[in-house]
Amino acid sequence: MENKALQLSAIRLRELLNEKCMSAQELSNKSGVSKASLSQYLSGKYTPKNTSAKKLADVLKVNPAWLMGLDVSKEEKIQAEKDDFKNYLKSEIESTDNISKQISFAVLEKCVEELDVDKLEELGAFVEYQKIKKKNQLLSLLSLIVAITSIIFTIKPLY
Repeated sequence: MENKALQLSAIRLRELLNEKCMSAQELSNKSGVSKASLSQYLSGKYTPKNTSAKKLADVLKVNPAWLMGLDVSKEEKIQAEKDDFKNYLKSEIESTDNISKQISFAVLEKCVEELDVDKLEELGAFVEYQKIKKKNQLLSLLSLIVAITSIIFTIKPLY
């Protein structure tokens, strides 16, 4: 079992580096995990332990347990973030009597499922920026629609 986790962890780490177009040195710099340790993880000699796995997973935006070779969801964190944002949209739906706003928020809620980790973070940053800019007032429906649709269409261009 330990050997399988070692191999799986190394494979996953190499795949993520390729997927993110990131070098081992760059990951080391961003995560604070030494290049020597990272080299051992990539070779399958060792698997990252909790602290290192967390640092690497934060940079790579994946579940640390998945990175350690365990049989868990790769993107456990993203689903929680999607659920939080969908709950926010649901509260907006429930707080308005305007049927067109209700429909718009319901459509936006479905669109959130299309977002990957990076795009969800981009949307979250936009929402936080808008809240600060508007002194924590509710975001305008138009702002949300523009943000979500522009983010989604960068994922799935229309052609």
